[in-house]
Amino acid sequence: MVKKTFFFHLITLFIFSSMAAFAQQPADSSLSFIQAKLNEAKSFMSSNRTKGEAIAMDVYHLAKNNPAAIVPFADVHNLLAIYKMNGEKYQEAEKYINTGLQLAVANNLPAIELKLKSNKGLLYFKTGAYQKCITTSLELLPKAQGAGKAGLLGNIAASYNYLKQYDLSIQYQLEAMELFRAVNNKPGLANGNNLLGSAYQQLGKPEVAKSYLMESLSQKQELGDSLGIGNTLINLGENAFLLKDYVGSLQYLKQAEIIFKALQNQQGLSKVYTNLGALAAKEKNFEEAKKQELKALQIAEKTNDSHVLNELYTNLGKTMDSTGNKDAALAFKDKALLEKDSLMNLAVQKQIAEMQTKYETAKKEQVIKEQQFNITKRNYIIAGIAGFLLLGSLLGWLFFNRFRLKKQNELQVRLNEQQQKATVDILTAEEKERKRIASDLHDGVGQLMTAAWLNIQAVIAKKQNVDTETSELLQKTMHLVDESCKEVRAVSHNMMPNALLKKGLVNAVREFLQQINTKSTKINLQTDNLHKPLPTHVETVLYRVIQESVNNVIKHAQASSLDISIQQDEEGVDVLIEDNGKGFNFAEAGKKDGIGLQNIKSRIEYLKGTVEWDTAANKGTVVAIHIPQTTS
Repeated sequence: MVKKTFFFHLITLFIFSSMAAFAQQPADSSLSFIQAKLNEAKSFMSSNRTKGEAIAMDVYHLAKNNPAAIVPFADVHNLLAIYKMNGEKYQEAEKYINTGLQLAVANNLPAIELKLKSNKGLLYFKTGAYQKCITTSLELLPKAQGAGKAGLLGNIAASYNYLKQYDLSIQYQLEAMELFRAVNNKPGLANGNNLLGSAYQQLGKPEVAKSYLMESLSQKQELGDSLGIGNTLINLGENAFLLKDYVGSLQYLKQAEIIFKALQNQQGLSKVYTNLGALAAKEKNFEEAKKQELKALQIAEKTNDSHVLNELYTNLGKTMDSTGNKDAALAFKDKALLEKDSLMNLAVQKQIAEMQTKYETAKKEQVIKEQQFNITKRNYIIAGIAGFLLLGSLLGWLFFNRFRLKKQNELQVRLNEQQQKATVDILTAEEKERKRIASDLHDGVGQLMTAAWLNIQAVIAKKQNVDTETSELLQKTMHLVDESCKEVRAVSHNMMPNALLKKGLVNAVREFLQQINTKSTKINLQTDNLHKPLPTHVETVLYRVIQESVNNVIKHAQASSLDISIQQDEEGVDVLIEDNGKGFNFAEAGKKDGIGLQNIKSRIEYLKGTVEWDTAANKGTVVAIHIPQTTS
């Protein structure tokens, strides 16, 4: 009887407990509960991704069949996509992003739509499509603010870093860091310091890089971000390698290996093994280098990481060469070239350049608008103060009116300075070159002309001597004057634009063309197969010739179209400059001296190249230049 009573009470208690749980279920599915769980899932983004993803899946199921929870349901798609990307499950991440975008668009949720599109750009970065990441992120920048905008800038910076455009990477990351500091976004600051360290490291500044990387490591350890710690340890290992601290490099890489094995992160392991291979190769242990690099290759080919594959194929080519396996070395070098070509898609690069220009222009316009707003705001304030004082006393009104006008003029001057800044920036390189030329003219020609003057003085002092001696002195004087003229000409031909020193021929030409302010002439630039670096003197001469030819077209040809082609093949470099202008009489023009056709011809002949002009009146002009491989 006691047992029956006990079991009866037990069953009754179970029924009431079940009813209570059932009664609580609608509350657990309420919008506030779902939102709280979503915030909890986001809080584990750095410290415990496994737990965060599990909570996010709970939110997904709770919100799925709740019409009132459409906002968190769309938002959790974005969060799950991030967790899947961190777990290297890129196909699943893409599905969540696409489904989330459909929900955001259908329910008019622009903020969530922006986040999902931003993370689509991040997905491009994670899968090695760096150029797509840049174009996607640049397109979204005008709509973004705060941490969201900082994230987009960070994506762009990271992509430029992998594309080896480190100056641009630093520029965008520093802008992102300002926004992250403004909202005290610690993960963003940690990742930003890591990327800045990587960029400065690649620029050959390992000491600067080390300070950023150590700061990043400290921040990621504070956040408990295991994946981030592993990535920073890899960069510290690479940086120690550059500092010739090979023991320290090995220690960093081994620590990173332990972390990535625990996380089962294949991309991280492929980078670890790649660097361990490079370290072994540096110590002439080529068998160990081959072992590590092949381990990395096995992973990288599965994850299809173009950046790592390019580096691995290059390293394996050198390693196989060092071990005597020439066939394998050649095969890996060929693969490295193919991967490099896939990374440097010229069509996408053009699109990136156009979108980047739009973004920079929009930023300048925004600065001008803000200054105009400030002018208007201050004018209203000053006018209000002046009007208020007018009621009290005429003298006070006059005083403050003068003050208002003065401030207005100062602000207008600042606005004008901002509007002129773009023009000043374009002229800065040219101005620096003019200063250098002036200095060379002073030091070179000045000394020669002084010597000439002294000789002339000698002629005057010996005016009673025989005519033969006077004649010899005059000849020396004329010779020195002639040398002075040659010096002037040599200096004028030794100009070196800063853009050429920093960015190479193609970017320097593109920058020069962008600076040309003409609406009547459409200029097209095409570059193919410029994967092999050109010697500095070749780039310098080609830049000058292109610059001279373009200036001739703009000034004299009256052309509506100008096409410039720069191509490189096994035989050398070919440059074609074609316009549809009025042409000219080549035979007549060729008789003229100075900086003109003869100047162009002499520069090309200096490189043992050829230049030909095909022109006639009203038939346009074609300039064909070839620089042989032995020179270029």
